[in-house]
Amino acid sequence: IAIRWHDFTTRIIDSLGREYHADAVHFGTYTNNSVQNTLISGITTAAEIKFSKIPGRLNSLALLEIDCLSGQEFSIQFRNVPVN
Repeated sequence: IAIRWHDFTTRIIDSLGREYHADAVHFGTYTNNSVQNTLISGITTAAEIKFSKIPGRLNSLALLEIDCLSGQEFSIQFRNVPVN
């Protein structure tokens, strides 16, 4: 599965409706503007998506949307995500 962010499709939306796009993606041992790695059932793969220019402190995200590609494009959405 490839996580893409280079065309502003991986994003977060805060509780006030403000949208922020990803600046960088790390997936397993790969870092780039479009990364991919093979996911194996039952084995954890580290992933990190970085966002910058977020004003103040956020307690939660209304939406985290990750754009993916695996044969065809799709997105994974997480709603009401707590932020530490």
